[in-house]
Amino acid sequence: MKPLSGKLLYINLGFAIIWDTIGFIFFIINFIPVIQIVSIIGSVILDIVATMTDFTLCILYQGYVKLYNVNFRIYQMKQIREMLRLSKKSVAGSSPEVKNISRQAQKLNKYILDKFSNYITKFVVMKIQTLILTLIIELIPFIGDFSPSWTIKANYHIKEHKKTAKELKLRTEEFDKLINKWKRALKMPTLIVRKK
Repeated sequence: MKPLSGKLLYINLGFAIIWDTIGFIFFIINFIPVIQIVSIIGSVILDIVATMTDFTLCILYQGYVKLYNVNFRIYQMKQIREMLRLSKKSVAGSSPEVKNISRQAQKLNKYILDKFSNYITKFVVMKIQTLILTLIIELIPFIGDFSPSWTIKANYHIKEHKKTAKELKLRTEEFDKLINKWKRALKMPTLIVRKK
């Protein structure tokens, strides 16, 4: 399977930088009495656009992650089931070594799937919490325009994504090694499990 992608979060970061830059321009305009009204109206419109953009892209990312989770579970479980099937057919399948590898692989698989499911739940909670906090900051006169709150929020989501994607990659590589070890224990050719 392909690695977990954060493309939507990076797009969100790009928009966030644009909204915060425009917000800073409105902050400067606030000090020019003649066109101050432009800043006030513009800030309201900007907050609405920024909120809708952030919310939409986070929802799309959330949907992508949920779909990835389903496909990932199917992919992992297929490998486990296939190895259990091969173990039953093989003479070496009942050996202590094979049984031990089997337990390790299934335990690691469960850990990976649980960890990934927790990330999905955590992302939903984070999305709501950070959106509320960002809106509170943005609605404060002057401070909302000056603060790069949308960029900070987008960066936070990317940081969490990177951490999860990195661990997922490391754990799946560990899982692949166990699958290949399982194959060797059954005296069968090793498999290249992941497509790069």
